[in-house]
Amino acid sequence: MTTFSSRARCCDEWPTVSEEKKHVMTTNDLNRLSTLGSRTEVTDFFDNVTLIRDRCKEIERFSWTSLRYQNDILRLILQNREKGGCIVEVGCFRGGLSAQLAYLAKVLTKKFYALDIDETAVATTVDTLSEFNLQDDVLVFQGLAIPSFSPLK
Repeated sequence: MTTFSSRARCCDEWPTVSEEKKHVMTTNDLNRLSTLGSRTEVTDFFDNVTLIRDRCKEIERFSWTSLRYQNDILRLILQNREKGGCIVEVGCFRGGLSAQLAYLAKVLTKKFYALDIDETAVATTVDTLSEFNLQDDVLVFQGLAIPSFSPLK
């Protein structure tokens, strides 16, 4: 199981995506998102997302989406965190992005729902989430979007 970081790093030292692809965002991104909390809280958040990405890569559960897409999704949710009460992922595949979104939902105290039509993808995602002790904070469904979410009304 992965233990999350609580160490702070000066934002001026944060590497750019082009320098080190495994890191989440650039210094400019951190500056724009400073409303998440203190610099330390923001930096800890991104350090932990980096840990999730690194571990998912080690266990071959990394997200098949581009790093830019992953960053954009995290940024979009953070910038709109006061809107809505949950985060929904349709198509969770192996759980790489799901783990990042579940962690973000936990930080923002929102519900997180993931679904996939494939039974193996659902089982793999649940296993990936358990790697980060996030499985209890998430509802993962197998099926189509409309029927899966209809009981949640």
